[in-house]
Amino acid sequence: MVSTVHLAIFTIILGLTVILQTFTKKRANLPPGPKGKFLIGNLFDLPSSGTQEWMHWLKHKDLYGPISSVTVLGKTPIIVNDRDLAFQILEKNSIKHSSRPHLIFAGELAGWGKLVPNQDNTPLLRAYRRAITRVIGTRESAAKFCGLLELEARRFACRVLRTLEEFLDHNRTASGAFLLTVTYGYNIEPCSEDPLRVARDHVQTLTRFAESPLAFTKAQMDQGKDTECFVSTLLGQGEDEEIVKWAAVAIYGGAGDTTTAILEGFFLAMTLFPEVQRKAQAEIDELFGKPTLPSVTDREKLPYVNAIFKEAIRWYTVAPLGIPHRTDEDDIINGYLIPENEIIVPNTWSFNNDPMIYPNPQGFQPERFLSEPSVLEPGDVSFGFGRRICPGRLIAETSIFLIIAHTLAVFDIRKPTENGKEIEPTVTLDISDIRFDISFYGPFFKDLPRRLGESAVLDAAAQALVSSHPFLHRLHVREVPRDVLMLFGKSVRALRECLDNPVEVRSPHTLCAIYLISICQAWLGKFEKQSASHGTAIAHLLRIADISRYKSGFERDLIVTLSVPVILDGICNPRVQMAPSFWNDMMILIQQGSSPAPDSIPRSTTTLLSLSQFPGYLHHPHSHAPEITAAYIKLQEDAQNIYLYLDQPTDPAGLSSPVLIRRSRHRATYTVVIALALLLNTILRALDPENAVLAEESTFFCERIINEAELASRYRPIGAAYVVPCLVVALGTAESPQQLARIEATLTDYQTDFGGFEWRELAMWLRAVFHSHRGFRELL
Repeated sequence: MVSTVHLAIFTIILGLTVILQTFTKKRANLPPGPKGKFLIGNLFDLPSSGTQEWMHWLKHKDLYGPISSVTVLGKTPIIVNDRDLAFQILEKNSIKHSSRPHLIFAGELAGWGKLVPNQDNTPLLRAYRRAITRVIGTRESAAKFCGLLELEARRFACRVLRTLEEFLDHNRTASGAFLLTVTYGYNIEPCSEDPLRVARDHVQTLTRFAESPLAFTKAQMDQGKDTECFVSTLLGQGEDEEIVKWAAVAIYGGAGDTTTAILEGFFLAMTLFPEVQRKAQAEIDELFGKPTLPSVTDREKLPYVNAIFKEAIRWYTVAPLGIPHRTDEDDIINGYLIPENEIIVPNTWSFNNDPMIYPNPQGFQPERFLSEPSVLEPGDVSFGFGRRICPGRLIAETSIFLIIAHTLAVFDIRKPTENGKEIEPTVTLDISDIRFDISFYGPFFKDLPRRLGESAVLDAAAQALVSSHPFLHRLHVREVPRDVLMLFGKSVRALRECLDNPVEVRSPHTLCAIYLISICQAWLGKFEKQSASHGTAIAHLLRIADISRYKSGFERDLIVTLSVPVILDGICNPRVQMAPSFWNDMMILIQQGSSPAPDSIPRSTTTLLSLSQFPGYLHHPHSHAPEITAAYIKLQEDAQNIYLYLDQPTDPAGLSSPVLIRRSRHRATYTVVIALALLLNTILRALDPENAVLAEESTFFCERIINEAELASRYRPIGAAYVVPCLVVALGTAESPQQLARIEATLTDYQTDFGGFEWRELAMWLRAVFHSHRGFRELL
């Protein structure tokens, strides 16, 4: 009998043989590339974290030519850096190269393989594409929907006119509205009842995401209320419902993000190249002679605007590396072997920025499409290749043109100004995942990059913040690398030096730096004792700062943000108190930069001036009974108004959905307002312990905080950072043993995010303060 030892040795030898065959195979017939290392192949030749992958692979063009390859773990992806070669492989030989990479988790386990863009080149895929082509795949068939697209473009212009500050959100809304209208005959009407309200509960499940809109269209057809759209057309022709369902998802899911991103690039280009905007507006004025919104039929009459549309697609390449293709069989291209089952990566960014095709590719020059008719269309590569080209391309292109034309006809796009000076557009600290979006710590974060380089202490604090951010993913581990701690220590030393400088200590950059450092401490889970002194330090800096000289939006948002922890610290620390004159200056500063709230978006009417009274309310309630009652009533009204807004239907598509992010911030406001109301409620109960109404409201507020904490858990850590202080208030005031047990359990769970802080001790301190007031009786 073969022993276990012999079997193990045989297995090892066999494994090594396979490894040697896999990783030492000859590259003679493969496209050229860097020489691999034993066992690991080209593992170290892959782009490093934070690198722009398309720029990394573009280097291969100079080193190895228009086509190259690397071998990693037995797989050999093929990188194509030449437009003509990409068309030769993916267009002319598309029958061999039209499948998709196999994704085990996302494709098979999570079910995303059902989506048309992720499917292999099978008869089923071809059935989907035939259905799409039949309805919107030709210019003649797509022309039937031009009227609907023009209507949505006008709605976009109206939304921007009404709430200009949210124009990027309106852009995303319009991109989705175009596709919903064409695909399902569904119109986004924000001021009326939403027939797809139920879909918000289904969006997390892929099958329901496909079925809910289909069910809406079928219901509209049954009631005779449907408008002509992709789904109704195919169902009316007797097409198989499964084909219709997934083909519709391909249209709606495939072109929306592309449209949004290209239009965002257009807005940026008009800001950076104002002369282009002026020429386009002159062309529109010359054609119409009066204010008019262009239509699809005007496209050929507006050659310069149409050239802007083409240049926007080229200049802002949405998918720099396209969507990879997978080969179904071996192929020989330019003498090189393209092996079966390997991935082909077209470097679309290099195609659109090739100086041999587009001179001065960094410039935004629509004229190139007018003076040189032979210039290649950027849309031919930006929307995919061959049999995998975006099925909604014609609808997307028409939508993009209409938004561009409407925007140029109605609006002037200019750079923002600050203190009378134009601000150059720049990259901002923008993290789209709500769980790690640092703008939750204050709206001034979006302007922070423009401040870098002006202050050593702010630069050091920002560097520490960036290096600490990755450790939000493993807050419970608390093992921080030495280099991260060194950067944090450098920022602290810079702050100490700054505090000794009589000029720098009054700078808003110093205030910002100490705030960033305090955030780092919470993220790293260290220096908890030092964190307790931040409120005192910030209060001191605010006292000596001349905030009447703060004029910019960055400074205003910074001061407002910092005033909140000062108020909260002042509740339990008598040394953290600000003079009434400071709060008066604060209110003037806020009013100078205030803007009206968009329609249907509630704002709390509770001001910082009234919040600043909370420490006095807590410690001397008998002297402020009327003010406490008035503030309590106002907080209740605020909570009710915000809750009514939150109860409106929505469709949060993911953790980076702009709608979800906006609503989650209003939910945070609601929870904080409830916690403040609970705090005042408990003070009033201390003065009137027999008041049954107050007792009932206290129970309600505690229940709401618990529920909101459970809802916000998916946004942890940063997106739910406001929850823990609210739970502390509930723990310090709750009466019901059942509620106390739930609050304890929820707080214990949340404490893993930001451990080390004595939250329970703070809750017990609050309870002791309430007990000390006359008339307050034992609640437990």
